[in-house]
Amino acid sequence: MIPESAKWKATLIITKFKDADSIVEAASRVGASSEMLRQRFSQHFLGQEVHEGNMLVYLGITGIWKLIAGLSSPPAVWNNAGAKIRVGTGSGAAAKADTLATFTSPVDKGMDASYPQTIGTNNDTCSWKATYGSGDANQAWNEFGVINSDGTPVLLNRFVTSKGTKASGETWTCEIQIQLS
Repeated sequence: MIPESAKWKATLIITKFKDADSIVEAASRVGASSEMLRQRFSQHFLGQEVHEGNMLVYLGITGIWKLIAGLSSPPAVWNNAGAKIRVGTGSGAAAKADTLATFTSPVDKGMDASYPQTIGTNNDTCSWKATYGSGDANQAWNEFGVINSDGTPVLLNRFVTSKGTKASGETWTCEIQIQLS
């Protein structure tokens, strides 16, 4: 008998830049990776925060199954046109029953060009990335998730971890990577 196992691993990456003239924001929105931005704009780099572990929520699980089985009309999609990253100020613990309404002071941003994308040795990881420029989400960043914006929006997952307070004149990127193996 072959043992069955499946693993879900999620990683949150927040990359922060001083960016009063919005040059980092412009490069990020056209699809530059966080690593490329760090190399190209090292003099603007403020830091990077990485957090592993999050909650895949019930509505996200249902959306995945409906998408795989073609049961939803229209299907919930988390592609470039349909996905957004949501950041909020709430600090309540993540729970499987979380919904979009769980977020406090949410700010949604659409995908940067070329995201989401599959990465990893076996393309076993999907990476969603959005850029928040100088005037966007200038607040505490405590909760994060991938949502779809087509039809009735559905929350896929939720992280709760304090990553600091974004200020005007800064550009932060938020990347959420989900690996299935």
